[in-house]
Amino acid sequence: MKRTRGAAVTALIPAVFLAASVLTGSGQAVAESRLVLENVARPGFVLDNDAGGGQDSSVLAHDRNGGANQLWEVSPDGGNPVQIKQRIGGQELCAAAVFNGVADVSMQPCDGSGGVVRWHEIRVGENRYVYRNVSQGTCIAATRANGPVDLVECAFGDQDQQWVKRVG
Repeated sequence: MKRTRGAAVTALIPAVFLAASVLTGSGQAVAESRLVLENVARPGFVLDNDAGGGQDSSVLAHDRNGGANQLWEVSPDGGNPVQIKQRIGGQELCAAAVFNGVADVSMQPCDGSGGVVRWHEIRVGENRYVYRNVSQGTCIAATRANGPVDLVECAFGDQDQQWVKRVG
């Protein structure tokens, strides 16, 4: 009897750890929300929806200020491709490889925009990611501070193209 109980407890322990990992959100299908994406080359500069604007607003690399326009959802967590999104005025908008007359990356509706709103999230180090656009094959880069981000030829070692996820 003791032997059976011990075997049952031993079999139960991995099941408890598995259940705990599922319950804590370590699954691959959920979104990472309320994130700040900070540029590696420019510490303190984060991905920013220009003044929290709506469709066609520019995506910038801007001083972190704690504003809602700097909080993003990367969805799905651990999946590829991902969308980098914000909810603005009840509308879900995504960072998109769409030139708006000022910037290479602008906010566009997440649905119906195809590959321009989808990004390959490529891990290049401990909590360092590069985002390569599905349609264009170019990467988001912070080539200047407090200005629009650019789409450039991907160079995964280039820190202008590397982003760290931080809890907002």
